[in-house]
Amino acid sequence: MRLHSLTVTGFGPFADTVTVDFDTLAADGLFLLSGPTGSGKTSILDAVCFALYGDVPGDRGSAKRLRSDQAAPGVAPRVELELTVRGRHFRLARSPMWTRPKKRGTGTTTEQAHVVCSEHIDGAWSPLSNRLDEVGHLVTGLLGMNMAQFCQVALLPQGQFQGFLRARSDERHALLQRLFATDRFEQIERWLRDHARTLKRDVADQEAALIRAISRVEEAADAAAPEDLADAEGWLSEQTEAASTGAAAAQEALAVATHLRVAAEATLSAGRDLGTHQGLGRSAERTLAALDQQAGEHRERLALRAAAQRAAQVLPVLRAEADARRAEQRHAAAASDALGTALGLRDRAFEEGFLEHDGSLPFDDVDAVTPLLAPTQERLRAVEALLPLAEERLSLEQRLSELEGESVSLADALRLAEADAALLPERRVALAAAIVSAAEQGAQAAALTGEATAWEARITAAERLILRKADHARAEAAERTATEALFAAKEVWLGAQESRLHGMAAELAADLAAGHACPVCGSDEHPQHAVAAPGTATLADVKAARSAVDDAELARTTAESELRSIGAEVSALTQAAGEQSIEEMRTVLGTVAARRVESEAALAELPELQAALEAVDAQQRAAGERLAALREAQAATAATQRALSSRRDELDSALTEQTLERLTAHQRLGEALRTALTTVVGHHQRQAEAQIALRAARAELWEALAAQQFTDAEAVRSAALDLDRLRALERAISEHETARAAAEATLQLPEVRAALAQPEPDLAALLGAAEQTQAAEQEAIRTDTAARRRTERVSRLAAEVRAGLQKLAPRRDAALLAAELAALVEGKSANNHLKMRLSAYVLSWRLAQVVAAANERLARMSDGRYLLEHTEQRGAQESRGGLSLVVRDAWSGEARDPATLSGGETFIVSLALALGLADVVAGEAGGTELDTLFVDEGFGSLDSETLDDVMDTLDALREGGRVVGVVSHVDQMRQRIPRQLRLTKGRTGSRVESHFAAV
Repeated sequence: MRLHSLTVTGFGPFADTVTVDFDTLAADGLFLLSGPTGSGKTSILDAVCFALYGDVPGDRGSAKRLRSDQAAPGVAPRVELELTVRGRHFRLARSPMWTRPKKRGTGTTTEQAHVVCSEHIDGAWSPLSNRLDEVGHLVTGLLGMNMAQFCQVALLPQGQFQGFLRARSDERHALLQRLFATDRFEQIERWLRDHARTLKRDVADQEAALIRAISRVEEAADAAAPEDLADAEGWLSEQTEAASTGAAAAQEALAVATHLRVAAEATLSAGRDLGTHQGLGRSAERTLAALDQQAGEHRERLALRAAAQRAAQVLPVLRAEADARRAEQRHAAAASDALGTALGLRDRAFEEGFLEHDGSLPFDDVDAVTPLLAPTQERLRAVEALLPLAEERLSLEQRLSELEGESVSLADALRLAEADAALLPERRVALAAAIVSAAEQGAQAAALTGEATAWEARITAAERLILRKADHARAEAAERTATEALFAAKEVWLGAQESRLHGMAAELAADLAAGHACPVCGSDEHPQHAVAAPGTATLADVKAARSAVDDAELARTTAESELRSIGAEVSALTQAAGEQSIEEMRTVLGTVAARRVESEAALAELPELQAALEAVDAQQRAAGERLAALREAQAATAATQRALSSRRDELDSALTEQTLERLTAHQRLGEALRTALTTVVGHHQRQAEAQIALRAARAELWEALAAQQFTDAEAVRSAALDLDRLRALERAISEHETARAAAEATLQLPEVRAALAQPEPDLAALLGAAEQTQAAEQEAIRTDTAARRRTERVSRLAAEVRAGLQKLAPRRDAALLAAELAALVEGKSANNHLKMRLSAYVLSWRLAQVVAAANERLARMSDGRYLLEHTEQRGAQESRGGLSLVVRDAWSGEARDPATLSGGETFIVSLALALGLADVVAGEAGGTELDTLFVDEGFGSLDSETLDDVMDTLDALREGGRVVGVVSHVDQMRQRIPRQLRLTKGRTGSRVESHFAAV
């Protein structure tokens, strides 16, 4: 990873846009970020981290306050970073969530965080994504680290510099695994652990299944099972053999019981057959005796059936003759009735003038009415031709009456419409004047609203000014107090430095060791050491005093910033409030508000007045249209009246005073007369036909009586029987004959004759013996079935248990092997003496490489005193080992825990470790190339000699092409590093300036 440029706007202390050209700063491989406390040195690193991960490290990230307080309102905070990762050139532009003033009205609104990631492809920027989650996954995947790991390896901020050195083994394990992509070994551990658990569950399930199967065998065999599975095989054989023996004995007992049951059932069946045959013979004898007693009755039934059969041949002919006679009588009566009706209608037609009588027709028979049919039809056609004309004449009369009424109504409506139309012009003039007045008054509403808003803003500013003036006085007092505290802290710091210089001899004497040269005179002998005077300041005292000065400077800067912010606000509020008092402004505001209410009321009435005017215009148009329509309708009605009167006169001439009522009455009378005449002719024809049919039916009846030997019709009716009586007679004859035939046939059977010759059997005794043998056989069947089922179940369950036992042994061995191997690779096995996981074992080799690379620089920075050692033993409060680190002190020859190092010692050891880690990661195939490394502070804890050694080490980094950015305000660092990015702070925000110093 190599950084190219960083552009920051409204972020941290940078109110305006600042740009950092890392390509220029990195030309020598080493550059310095310097500036006073609070100028934004650490904020440059925060901006790099924010551009990559959308967050900043440490407590600054939890504060969620990334926008610059000095930035102008509405300026969006933004960070843009260009970098190269794995040979690809990217640009990341991010903005944090911030609060901006609303574009309309007062108040603020929240802008959400956003990001745009682009890649430089073929000479142009190509957007990749603008989603926070997608860009986060992309950056993490490219760098191979999350933000916390990036800060431990490539960005070493204040307070977290020694994080990797003092990390626990499991924390160091997670970081190294991400950097060196060794998670596949952890997957192997997880797979072996899951595999061992699966096999263990399988073995437990199989053992539980075997126990359940043995329990079923125990239940089936009714024998106690062994407690140990190892004894199950012999026990199963014993139970299988015992079940087979019991089944054979039950089968033999069943065969004996079946033989006895068959013999008893055969004897019972023979006895039942004998009794049945004897009963049939005796029943047949009794039936024949009874039938002999009924012989006379049977002969009478035969005679009645023969007579009824002969009568049945004559009855249809008899019924046909009766039907013909009734038909002749019916047609005669109908012809008489129709003739009377026709004669009555004929007389009425003569009386009413429908027909004319010439005196030549008889008046009392069919011949008197038949000749009237033709003139009736001719007269009826003439009447029907005049009926439509009469109906039209009546309709015209009614329509003319309606038109007369409509003409009167139209004249009245026309007079009313003309009166209404005359009132509308006056109403329209009044509404137009009211609209002009309301518009003039409402036009002042917008101006009055703006004026009221302006006065309200001035009142609000005046009220806010009173509060902020009090805050300004308090801020001035706080700024004075902070300035005085800074001056006092600087005096204490200068005094501590002076005191330390006076006691420097004693401080040098404290570092002398026997056999080593004195740094002042070079002698190896130290006869008398200098002793510090009471109260002499030490290096720790100087550092504490300097820390107090830094704190005081920060407090004064904060107080100045707050005072400047409040002062600017007071000035703006004074200008916004003006010179009038709040009471005067409120009085003016009340007057403006009242005028605005009146103007708004007039403005509110304007739409209603405009709507009323539009309604009047619409009414005028509608009135004109209605007047035209009424006049047109009046003219059309008069024309229709004239046309209908002319047609009425024409119809009067055609009808010759024939009214619709007279024509309608003649039509009804003619239709009735025609129908009656036609009915008379039809009935007389049907009566003649019925008389012919009656004579033929009587001749056929006499022939049938003679053929069946009957004297008259009454004899036929006496001999005939209805269907129910005939069926009952047939049934009685058939039953009598069938019963005699069946009885005689039964007595002729050989077995019946043989049975009647033998004594009656004892069926009760035979039945009791058969039931006893059946019960005995059923019991034997149940016993045999139970024995066979027991044998089958025991054999089947025993086979299942044997199969399960055969499968269980290899599964147990496999589960044991998997458990031992999983415990071994997880560092939990007794055979794993180091308690080291497989993934830790692989990473321990990587860590050894990191330690070797770190020691190359640590030896130079510590003059050969300290070396890092990778130990596979467990550290304090750690359950597994493999990734622990200790520091070997060449002066004492002892290995020290990193926690026992001093601040300066911790710094150089942590720096060497970070550089070594970066070297190994960059050299790892497929690993992330960490070409840019930042170190934030810590150099102030080093003495001059150690600082020289550290600078020599940093200078040597240029040979590998790596770029190191050092963040410090130590003067010696500014003298040693030519490429510098200097930061200055001011009331309007911090500034950056690239500088190339002569060394």
